[in-house]
Amino acid sequence: MKGAQQQEPMTVACTTRMPLQVLAILRHDITSCVRSCVQNCNRRTLPATYVVGVLLADCGITVLLLVLHALVWHLLSRSNPWDDEHGWELTSTMSCEQLVERATVRRAVYCSWFGITCCTPEAVAAGNCSMVNSVYGVRLVINNLNASVGDVRMVQPMQQLHDCGMRSLNLEANNLAGQFHPAWGGLKHLLDFNFGNCWITGSIPSSMRSMRNLTQINLSNNWLNGTLPVWLDELQQLRILNLGSQFGANQGTDASGLMGTVPRQLSKLQQLRELNLEANVLTGELPEALCNEADSKLLVLNLRGNQLT
Repeated sequence: MKGAQQQEPMTVACTTRMPLQVLAILRHDITSCVRSCVQNCNRRTLPATYVVGVLLADCGITVLLLVLHALVWHLLSRSNPWDDEHGWELTSTMSCEQLVERATVRRAVYCSWFGITCCTPEAVAAGNCSMVNSVYGVRLVINNLNASVGDVRMVQPMQQLHDCGMRSLNLEANNLAGQFHPAWGGLKHLLDFNFGNCWITGSIPSSMRSMRNLTQINLSNNWLNGTLPVWLDELQQLRILNLGSQFGANQGTDASGLMGTVPRQLSKLQQLRELNLEANVLTGELPEALCNEADSKLLVLNLRGNQLT
């Protein structure tokens, strides 16, 4: 009878730079075995690319896979914590000082990601942002994003980016639906808020009332209904307001989109340059002060497709 064949040793790439921090996320009952493997490997004076054999009897394949997964996750998370499915949960527990890479000669890796704009030393010097390498803007237009704006889990990471310096959010033309969660109102320092050409429903959220630094709002081509809120005049920094082409049904009427009159309070927006209310069902007269050359600074006014008199 032939003797049982000895199993081939399992191999794993091992270098003196293997971070022992990965051991902290592994189960306690296997950390001693993994540590032994790593230490035995690190005792050898071998080139970084050398492959060392590790006997299955000492460290099983499950252990090795856990080590490799943890190692890859650790290395990726140093520059991109969202590469791992648990990345968002990880970053939600971190402070801005931990998330934003310190200013160096080379800019942070995430500043080169698609759709991301970071704060530069020049922008800090000009007073446009406060922390070099913080994410200043997120622009992911026509990007097949699928989410509900009514889900607080979508708002939370945006809130964290906002608290760490984000001032511009442009998610236009994505598969975003639902009614805005009240938590969106917590993004009080945003300058640009663009959710145009999505599938958003409901009325213009009252939580936006607290976003008083906004200079641009684009909610056009959605499924909004209801009336234009009178509190819009509290957003005194507004330069562009685009609420055109709404298709939301209004209960008790056949009218779709924004209805009612154009509130005279809009004429109090001293910085307003562009106003688009086209393709709604607005009625009544346009406030005279809105077009008064002495009071208004409007350059663009689009009201076509309404029922104004």
